[in-house]
Amino acid sequence: MLIFKFPFLVNCFLLEKINYITIITSELKNSTTVMTDWLQRENAPTVLTIENACVLKDPTITSKLIRCQEQNLFAKSVQLFLQDGYKVH
Repeated sequence: MLIFKFPFLVNCFLLEKINYITIITSELKNSTTVMTDWLQRENAPTVLTIENACVLKDPTITSKLIRCQEQNLFAKSVQLFLQDGYKVH
């Protein structure tokens, strides 16, 4: 399950515990972009698991919010939202 209510903690965990992953400074500034990339490319670090829930938000219209629960987040139906510009929130 993607739970990213505390992206700072995710970044700290990655920096402190995973010494073989290189995180670019610009990515640290925007963890939403990093997590969205993980979901789009199915390339999350092996120590993390993407399960079946997340919140997607349209960065241009902040009131647009999509809550995915009990969903295959790699399914085309969810991936279409990411292609439309929604980001993991």
